[in-house]
Amino acid sequence: MSTGLIIAIVVIVLLVAAVAVAVAVILPRQRTRHLRQRFGPEYDRAVQEHGSRAAAERELAAREKKHAQLDLKPLSEPSRRGYETGWARIQEQFVDTPAESVREAHDLLTRLMTERGYPTEDDDRRIAALSVEHAGTLDRYREARAISRRTGSGEASTEDMRNAMVHYRALFTELLANGTTGSTPADAAGRSAHDRPGHGTGHHAGHDAGHSPGHDAGHDRTGRTDHGTAPPAPRTGEQAAPGVTAASGTAPGAHARPSGAPAESDEHRRHGPAH
Repeated sequence: MSTGLIIAIVVIVLLVAAVAVAVAVILPRQRTRHLRQRFGPEYDRAVQEHGSRAAAERELAAREKKHAQLDLKPLSEPSRRGYETGWARIQEQFVDTPAESVREAHDLLTRLMTERGYPTEDDDRRIAALSVEHAGTLDRYREARAISRRTGSGEASTEDMRNAMVHYRALFTELLANGTTGSTPADAAGRSAHDRPGHGTGHHAGHDAGHSPGHDAGHDRTGRTDHGTAPPAPRTGEQAAPGVTAASGTAPGAHARPSGAPAESDEHRRHGPAH
């Protein structure tokens, strides 16, 4: 056997060994990095449940494959508005019927999942499917489900039920955000900034459930501030504020001195007109 042939065989063997090392070391690392980024806290939870990283990664990879087979659909704009209206109604009734509100919140969220195309037959399949794109809020959903079960048996406190509403709302908002054609998570966050659970149509469940919209507005509809003082008259060259005459800075209803009328003297104001 010639020296050149021996060298060629050695090179081939080294290349095969390098490929084997890449397959055995580099690819698993890339897979681990991908799954960690995709599943976030759900990755650590899976490792803890399965007892090994390899078993957990097989489970998470299987979830990805099943998720890719789902026929996930966006919501129509009328449908999205319907869900937002339904959630607002549930929030408004929380003060009077918290247990019923928690149950209805779960039912509404389940209908939303179904319309989006997620499996809802049982919690295990539902959570496995949601974990692929909503891992960040999945633990909150689990907690809300646990509280719902305690609510059904009469073991949950009002504070527990408030927390359940907040947790359900987190996933509800995400499903609305990335489930609407032309919508982004930031868009949905802006739409629901005043719709946090328990504030009537927009306040937090833990504080002011049942407040009407606009309760905390800084100005009322007359243009007056919270302190009841009218806006100041504009300086020269500025446009008058709504409800204030540009010439004098006088609010509507006040008696302005007619143009060209003489100014009243101090004596006249103190004693009134002479008889």
